[in-house]
Parts: sequence; C-alpha cells; structure tokens
Amino acid sequence: MGKHPLLTEAELRERMAALPEWRVEDGKWIVRRRLFPTFMDAVRYVNRVAAIAEEMNHHPFVALDYRKVTLKLTTWNSGGLTALDIDSAIAYDGVGAGASASAVANSGADAEASGDAGESKNEGER
Repeated sequence: MGKHPLLTEAELRERMAALPEWRVEDGKWIVRRRLFPTFMDAVRYVNRVAAIAEEMNHHPFVALDYRKVTLKLTTWNSGGLTALDIDSAIAYDGVGAGASASAVANSGADAEASGDAGESKNEGER
C-alpha cells in the first residue's frame, strides 16, 4: 500500500459528518464501539469486517470483548487519518443491514440498558 495523503482538519470534519457513530481519538484514530445481543453476533460482525478489510487491503485494530466490538482505524504509512480510513469506516457501517447488526445512533446512554435484543448498539464512551 502506498502512502495516502493525510486529511486536513476541515476534510476530516466534513467526512466525519457521514459517520456519527465514530469518534476521532488522539487526532490520528477513528474509533467505533458496538454492542451486540450475543457473543456470536459480535463474532459474525468481526468476520464481515475482516473480509472487507482484506478486500480493501486496509485493516483495523479489532477488539472483541464478549458482546462488545471496538474498531480503530488509522493509516500507519501516512502517519494519521486518510480517506482510506473514512472509506473503510463507511464500509464497516454497511455491514449487517439485518436486524442483528443494525446500528443505533449513539445517544450517549449505556447501550446495554436499553434491552433491545436483536439490534447492535453503539457502546458509546465509557
């Protein structure tokens, strides 16, 4: 993978508007946390993300903690965030249009408290 140009702050703000469930961390990562109804739903989601990452040749950091999945993206070769990170996040958000992996917008509330089995939740910041 060649070096991709870093996004400017204005470009990043503009592109992040399409990714309301993702957060910029430390100025060089975009991060999303999702909570799934079951461990196996979380595993299936991670497997779908892995397939997309292989196709795009751009791989996220993935943490699977029981029902919670955390994805972190950055472009190491460029030293920060690029369009490739945003495009990957958009692709991951398209995963699981079915009931078990549909996203619920991050309201800042604890996703587990809602009790909506059958949908994934944004974990939000803890």
